[in-house]
Amino acid sequence: MQSPSNSETLMYSIFAIVLAVVTAVLAVFEVAEILAILLNSETKRGGMVFAYQAFLMVMVGYAGVFFTVRAANCWHDRSKYRKTNASS
Repeated sequence: MQSPSNSETLMYSIFAIVLAVVTAVLAVFEVAEILAILLNSETKRGGMVFAYQAFLMVMVGYAGVFFTVRAANCWHDRSKYRKTNASS
């Protein structure tokens, strides 16, 4: 069994963190849009922009979950590889 490389593990970890931040920013804008609609603010935009933003937030969130799982698997495999080599 071969351990994942440091660069692969780091790459997945960075992707997961960046996508989590992007999802959080999109969520803040989404909540602001919902509050603007509820408060009948003059700054509210069209429904398609709202739907597109929600779709984008969900897709980026799914990608973030994918890279988080990949990063966790890499870290787990690296840990398992070190334990296997240490015992032999």
